[in-house]
Amino acid sequence: MKNSLTLMWKIIWMFSMLFPIALSTKPQTIVKVIVDQPKKLEIVANELFSQSATSIILGSNVKIEGGVSPYSYTWLKDSQPIGNSLVSEVPLNTSTSGLTLKVKDANNCSCTKGALLTGTTDIKEDLFNIGVYPNPAKDFLIINPNKIEGTLHVSIFDSKGTFLLKKQIEGTSLIGINLPSGLYFIRVENTKKQIVASKKFIVS
Repeated sequence: MKNSLTLMWKIIWMFSMLFPIALSTKPQTIVKVIVDQPKKLEIVANELFSQSATSIILGSNVKIEGGVSPYSYTWLKDSQPIGNSLVSEVPLNTSTSGLTLKVKDANNCSCTKGALLTGTTDIKEDLFNIGVYPNPAKDFLIINPNKIEGTLHVSIFDSKGTFLLKKQIEGTSLIGINLPSGLYFIRVENTKKQIVASKKFIVS
């Protein structure tokens, strides 16, 4: 009987050596690897630029979301670099057609956003019911500031956002224009460079 028990334990021991996993009573550890993907890199903006009385400010209302910081920026005008910081100033007569912002993150992922050709149309302010007439116009425009007193700066742009003309007025004023037929935009700013009106007009 003793020999039979000894033989049985030897068989169990040999079987455990051949199949250690099957006979192991130790708990198994399961390792889960979770990869945390960053949010998609995105340029958030209705417009890539704003305009003051003296310059175009690139990136003034732009926000970058997703990706992995730090970010690098490239402003392109007709595919040619014109700046490498998110907020940059360029001359007021810079055309906004062909304007693109490219953003690259730390993982070398990139995204781009182009400016609309008619970027100046997106500002639809008229805080003081300023009068601009006749419309359509031909040789001149009359600007009636209505309730606004003091000096105002009037700027005119074409449909591509290109700056064409700037005048300084006080009170109701007549501005001579010598422009080809087409769609234009007039922007009125106060001395603090705050936009008080932006309107479309047509030259016939």
